[in-house]
Amino acid sequence: MIGLPPFEDAAQFGPAARQMVDANTTVVAMSGPPLMHGTGCWLGLMFPHMLGGTSVCWRTAVLNQKRFGARRADRVSQIIIVGDAFAKPLWGLETEPDRWDTSSLKLMISSGAIFSRPR
Repeated sequence: MIGLPPFEDAAQFGPAARQMVDANTTVVAMSGPPLMHGTGCWLGLMFPHMLGGTSVCWRTAVLNQKRFGARRADRVSQIIIVGDAFAKPLWGLETEPDRWDTSSLKLMISSGAIFSRPR
């Protein structure tokens, strides 16, 4: 998920964070769910920070098509979602594949809800 082998000990987080900061490869995560949701808190806030990364936070918990294009300067590398409700705005890429700059995006994580059948 972050380009490093799995950690076997919590003591490995510090050196890994230093390595990622020095290499300018830290995680920039944007959490769709609010931070009171376990998925939003752990994957969108705590995990990136444990490795020297950044979390992009919003004043409202609405994840919509405007949100994906609003913060290009943040260079988000991970989007955290919870199932279909958060993934549906991405359907806009089917009809307009160049609508948003997704060049920095490496990973989309969904946890806490299942996806419906493909349409």
